[in-house]
Amino acid sequence: MRDGNGYSEKQIAEETGKSESETSKCLSLVTLAPDVQQIARGDQTGLITKRHLHALGRLKKAEQAGIMERAISDNLTAAELEKLVDSMRKGDGTRRKNDTSAKVIRFSTSGATVTVTFRRTTWTNADIAAALDEARAKVGNSGRGIPR
Repeated sequence: MRDGNGYSEKQIAEETGKSESETSKCLSLVTLAPDVQQIARGDQTGLITKRHLHALGRLKKAEQAGIMERAISDNLTAAELEKLVDSMRKGDGTRRKNDTSAKVIRFSTSGATVTVTFRRTTWTNADIAAALDEARAKVGNSGRGIPR
């Protein structure tokens, strides 16, 4: 509508019944890198939300695809992705409290989602197993037990 008919954002908002801010946010999605748009269109899981895409839009196009892949592989929530983008945009290389540069790994089961967060940048599968074993032992010692 905007490009083909020369409509302003305000006119598009009036025609669609959406607020001007919602219209502006939607139109900003067309400025995402083409490969990011393609991934988002093909997402059948529903894990990539508009909020994820708005966060990615704050990055340079060259950075967007790599960060989107990280968001998908690490199963980042929109809030976690926003924090990551914020830390990247600050660009001073210092780590801040609650920085999402820590590795977050999620395991979804039929009854729960288990999250393991490493506060270091390198880890192995053995480190993940050890952390889960330690958590299992702590729950077992609490008297509540873990169903197996």
